[in-house]
Amino acid sequence: AQVEPGSPAEEAGLRPGDIIQEINRIPVKSVGDYNAALRKVKAGENILFLVRRGPSALWLVVRRSE
Repeated sequence: AQVEPGSPAEEAGLRPGDIIQEINRIPVKSVGDYNAALRKVKAGENILFLVRRGPSALWLVVRRSE
């Protein structure tokens, strides 16, 4: 729904309205899936997002905050 200005997600190119389909190749179908996938990522690690933006899909890499 929103992306915090100046955050690693914004710097990686994530935009409001993007639909996150996968995190580190794990399908995301709900907020619970999203939270569970992020709990597996340690601080400082990269997170691979598969994002649907309109008719296109793209991969974004976001470094998890320390």
